[in-house]
Order: sequence, then structure tokens, then C-alpha cells
Amino acid sequence: MPKRKGMSLEEKRQTILKIYHSTGAVYSLKEMEGLASKQGVVSQSVKDVNQGLVDDGLVEMEKVGASNVFFAFPGKAIASKRTATVNLESEVARLKAHVSTLEEKAAALSAGRQDSEKRRQNMEDYETALALKTKQLEEVQRFKDNDPVKIERLEAQAALCKQGVNRWTDNIFSIKSYLVKKRGMYSKDVDKFLG
Repeated sequence: MPKRKGMSLEEKRQTILKIYHSTGAVYSLKEMEGLASKQGVVSQSVKDVNQGLVDDGLVEMEKVGASNVFFAFPGKAIASKRTATVNLESEVARLKAHVSTLEEKAAALSAGRQDSEKRRQNMEDYETALALKTKQLEEVQRFKDNDPVKIERLEAQAALCKQGVNRWTDNIFSIKSYLVKKRGMYSKDVDKFLG
């Protein structure tokens, strides 16, 4: 007896959609599980496949009382495809008009740019000015590291750090002095303890 191969997700989707479209009825999830299992769809996967169809807009879901009912009509699918087609065609027409406008602008701009000696000289001047600007920006960036304000800020931070280090050193020596004089510990033991 050959093993039966399970249905793919797309086959399950098509089978469930076919049930909705062929009957045109409204179903609860339990009813759909029963009908789909008769068509060869595993009943445990019907809920997920049905929810996927709802998410994609191919099946409608309405809450009636405490339960959800599902339905799909072939006319709605056709109408939505027609609407999508019309929208895409209008987008294509809009983009074609935009392309032709851009082509006209490009032609108008290139018309005033005949190659002449003056234009070549202007382009060379432009390239030279652009190279000079790049070089000057690099130099400014290099000098930014030696900015007096930045150096002053770093010196202030270094002085603050030095004060903190001195405070901690004084505190350590105060603790060491206290432990040696008041608690009677040996200086070497305190040094080991404090690290």
C-alpha cells in the first residue's frame, strides 16, 4: 500500500477556498474543519490555513454572537483583482508620464550645453574648485584635533581625574593609618588587605 503524500500549504489554501466559492455559504470554524477534512485537508491545519486566508483578504470573518463565521464569494475575489489591475494600470500610466517629463527636461537641459571652449574652461574651473574644497575640508578636519577649546576641555577633565585620584589615595592612606594605629594591624598586612 503506497504512502499518501500530504497536501502542501498552497494546495490546502486552494481546497478551502474552493469549498467557500462552490457553496457560497457561511461556515463556523468547526464546520469548515469537517468539510475540509472530507476534501483531504488535515483538520488540525484548517484553523491556520483559514486564518492565513483571512489575513490575505481572500476570506471574510465576522463575529456573530460568541462565535466567528467565515465566508468568501468568488465575485469579491474577481472584483478585488479588477480593482488591483485598474490601480496598477493607472500607476503605470502615471510613471510613463513622469518618465516622459524627465526625458523632456533632460533634452531641454542638454540643449543649452553644447560643447564649447568656454564650457570646457568652466568645467575645469569647477573641478579645480571642487578639489580645493575637498583639500581644505581635510585640512580643517586635521586641525580639529588641535582645537584650543577641545584641548582646554581635555585639560579640565584631566585635572578633575587627578583630584579624584588624589582623594582616593588620601582615603587609602587614612584607612591604612587607622588600621595600623587604632586596630593594631601590621603595616604589611594592611598593604596586602588593601591591595
